[in-house]
Amino acid sequence: MYDTQTRIDMVKVSARKMKEKQRNAWITRLSVLCCVLVGQEMYLISYLGSGGQYHSEESWMFGATMLFTDAGGYVLVAVLTFVLAAILTGLCMRSQEKKQLKKGLREQKEEDER
Repeated sequence: MYDTQTRIDMVKVSARKMKEKQRNAWITRLSVLCCVLVGQEMYLISYLGSGGQYHSEESWMFGATMLFTDAGGYVLVAVLTFVLAAILTGLCMRSQEKKQLKKGLREQKEEDER
């Protein structure tokens, strides 16, 4: 049998793991949603840029189709900038989470040593 303090510590560790799993699940869901929205946006831009006429399956997937109109280049740059910013934000968030996790583990070790 474990004593009360050991059981409390085990519950805290388990709770931290559950919270981390939840956080990772949300990050995964939001990443998938972002990818779907970017794909839909590319399709919509291609459709509207062609005057509402559908293209063949292969032609709408390339960035060159967005250059049909005068503003297509700007739209392409905006989409690419958005994707880059989303990736950079995700990397920064992951870095911060790792730092906080390391800090929490370090503090927990210090508490355990006391």
